[in-house]
Amino acid sequence: MWLLVPIDINNPGDEWLGTIQRSAGESSDWTVNLVRKYKYGDPNDITPFGKARSVGALLDLKDRCTLLLPRVTDTEFSFGSPPKRLGRTSVVIKCHGLLRGMTLGDYNDKVFRKVSFESKCFDVWENGLRGPAPLISIANDRIEDEGRQLYDIAVPTVGSFKFGTLISRRYEIPNSFSAVRSYSVNIDFEEVRSIEEVLEISTSFDLLMGFLIGHRPKSPIFDVQTNDGQKGELEVSYLEFGNNELTNHFTATHLNGIGDASLSEIMIAFYKKRDLFRRIIYCVDMIRFFSNNVVDKFRVIMPVLENYLRQKYKDKEQESFLERKSQFFKIVDCSTEEIREFCKRHVSIRESKSLGLKNVLAMAIEELNQSGYDIDLGFADRVNGRRGSLFHSDVEIGEGEILDVYDETLAMAAMLMLLAMRDLGLDIGAIAVRPNAFRDLRRVCGPKLSGGRDFPLEVS
Repeated sequence: MWLLVPIDINNPGDEWLGTIQRSAGESSDWTVNLVRKYKYGDPNDITPFGKARSVGALLDLKDRCTLLLPRVTDTEFSFGSPPKRLGRTSVVIKCHGLLRGMTLGDYNDKVFRKVSFESKCFDVWENGLRGPAPLISIANDRIEDEGRQLYDIAVPTVGSFKFGTLISRRYEIPNSFSAVRSYSVNIDFEEVRSIEEVLEISTSFDLLMGFLIGHRPKSPIFDVQTNDGQKGELEVSYLEFGNNELTNHFTATHLNGIGDASLSEIMIAFYKKRDLFRRIIYCVDMIRFFSNNVVDKFRVIMPVLENYLRQKYKDKEQESFLERKSQFFKIVDCSTEEIREFCKRHVSIRESKSLGLKNVLAMAIEELNQSGYDIDLGFADRVNGRRGSLFHSDVEIGEGEILDVYDETLAMAAMLMLLAMRDLGLDIGAIAVRPNAFRDLRRVCGPKLSGGRDFPLEVS
């Protein structure tokens, strides 16, 4: 597609001209190649790019659009010949998103009131146990069932989430069409949002649904609407996504109807701590779907798991200690110079009351095993020891240790995923008996069942 980026709206001849395209592949950015003429003396001027987080442009030289989070990756210039000394500057730009239909003045402007998108992961989660509902009837090129409303959920501090079905016609040959049902999510924000907040809230929902069913979806196209009624179409590319087929009800980790958790309860718990849950999902998905380097996996998930477990198992005695410790040092800081110097030289903490990493790992394993899993308690000691070596002494591991570290990262991913699902209100015991749920993690957290089987057999 052609792209025109004006530099000065009052000077039509001063502009960038080139192409924009999106390459195939995981987490593919938009690639922009632009060129402009310049007067001798300013070949390095890349206005309006540089530090800008959003840049207005014309797509195919006529439709308004906005480049989101552009970054210049390469520049090249050639000097012109006398007497006019006109030359050319070309740039290569990568950007994380493209907003069609409107020009965004500032990336941080709070102007958006609504967003809607299709969620295939929600389709799997909602209908996995019973299959998609059939269309009522199709006759004379008319669909009797035009969709229905499913849920209307109010999430505090975020807004209202409305879920429903949409029916679309797809013509394949003359005088024939097929009806396609999709599941839409419409979010009415409590207050106007910036484009960054829109993306965070919207992508969080699909990440949540993918986390529940065990799949990293490709980001959908988001239809956004501003407070004054302007509409745009937003396509992003900064999230990695899986190439495998979308999970079905046989291989999904959790589906609607498993346990007692409702969609409303899950969403409220998720958005209450969405920053934490997003970090957890990124770590778990990296280990399960994206990275093949076991050392990188370990180093990414270890800090997240450690902080999560320390917060989760922080007891009242430790909280009381930390509170009194903070109060004591506040008093010292407000004292005279002599008292501060005395404390600095002669006062130390004899016992911190802090739970060690090995202890919190063991507590997590015991909690999960009580819910029907069979995680080796020895992983607590192994992970604790590996953390000390990889973070403080060894840069890499030996060939004979690769399989050990692989199992340890799987164990950490299983612990982090299952405990996070419990915090979302799910019955993780009901997941343990599902034969194909998170089958890639069964190596380290298989269900605790008698008879040496991997899953229970039903005999009719």
